[in-house]
Parts: sequence; C-alpha cells; structure tokens
Amino acid sequence: MAVTQHSVRVTKSFTFRGATKLWSNRYYFDGGVPGDWDALFDKVVLQEKAIHTPTVTITKCQGFAPGSDVAIATKTYSTAGTLVTTGMSATPGECAAILRMATTKKSSKNHTVYVFSYFHAALYLTAGGAPDSLATGQLNAINTYGSDWFSGMTVGARVFKRTRWACDDWSRDRCLHRASGFPSLAHGSRRPKPELFLCSVDEFNITGPFPAVWVSDVDATNEAAGIHCGPINSTYGRLAAGVAKRLVRIAGTI
Repeated sequence: MAVTQHSVRVTKSFTFRGATKLWSNRYYFDGGVPGDWDALFDKVVLQEKAIHTPTVTITKCQGFAPGSDVAIATKTYSTAGTLVTTGMSATPGECAAILRMATTKKSSKNHTVYVFSYFHAALYLTAGGAPDSLATGQLNAINTYGSDWFSGMTVGARVFKRTRWACDDWSRDRCLHRASGFPSLAHGSRRPKPELFLCSVDEFNITGPFPAVWVSDVDATNEAAGIHCGPINSTYGRLAAGVAKRLVRIAGTI
C-alpha cells in the first residue's frame, strides 16, 4: 500500500559498548506538508525528551514527503533527555521499551496492523524491581508521549496527529525488548533469542495420519505431561507453522 502521509524522523544517540550509537523513530502524521517544519520539530523534541534519560541525546529531526526517504527538511539538536532517574537502574543498551499503537488498517487476513516505537536506555526500579519490568516513571512518560501523538500536538494553528491511530494498550505489559540493529544478550550470543518452538507429546490419542506435533511461540515444555519443545530457526519455523496449519485443515477432511 502506498504511503500517503508526511513523516518526521527523530534521531537519538547514546553510548553503546564504548562507542556512540545512533537510533531513530519515525512518525507519520495526518494532513498536508507542514508550513513550518522547524516549529513541528521543536514541538516533537520538547515532548519526546521527557521519556529519555540524560544519557540519551536527540541529535536531529528530519521531515519527509510521502513515499520518500530523502529528507525535505532537517534540523540538528543537542538536546539531552530530561527524565528524572532517581531510584531507577539502567538495563543493557540492547534493551528497549516498546510503544505499541494500533492503526485502523487491516492485514490481508483481517488482523489489526500495529506500529511499534523502540526507546533505548530503558529503566527498571532499583529497589525490588525486575529488570524486565519498565520503571513506572518511564512507563508513564512514554504513555504520555503516545497520548500526545494520539490526541494531537498543537503547533501554531495546526494539530498534528499520528496517522489514523486507534487507542491501544501503550507500553503493553511494560515490556522490554531487543530492537533490530542491536545484538541479543542470550548466552553472550549476537543472534536473537529463538522465538519459535517445535513441540510434541509422548502419548496422545489422535485419529488420522499425522503426529501430535505443533509450532508454538512459547516454550510449552511440561515433562510431567510428556510435552517436549525445542527452539527452531525462525525462518524454518514460519514455514513449519504454515505447513502445520495446512495439515490441520487436511486432517479435518479425512
């Protein structure tokens, strides 16, 4: 589907493994070309800096025409995050907090299409907090930023809203996630942690020519129940998932 909206890309930097790492988020918005790109950039930076720690610096904003990756407007910044981090500890740089927003668009299978924004320098509560649970202060700041885009940011006489979003559970489950472009921490590996598992059951009364095996997105191992799962390559896993679905349809006609 062709892109028909203008967009803003906000680039940030922080220190990752002893070197400066750049990363960005891109936001599409309703309406025509802004009359004053700089004013829009200033507003977005003002709102977004509240979710970042002082270790993150917003370095640049760019404006794009629909369907283009060539910037038609650019402004540089050196704006550090303003989030107060008292009582919070930093997760590794690979981790990121996720802002999930639903669009009104549907996939070819009639599923809701979502967009995700990843924010590095994620924090957790130092006292009794779990590293995989986002600190409440940062969670609230991200939710506020999502609400700003949902309700609209006022710049002059115009209100800029992120394109056709439906209200959704922003920062769902306060989850942290490895964003693309950053290595995984699993066992010191640079590969993403496997996300698909092939599962089987030792004994299962089933009629038909196919074994009791399935593809799962969680490790459902339960030795007591005779259920065994093992990680599989994500590429082959998607293929296996498709085959499994077809086998179920075929089995149902036998």
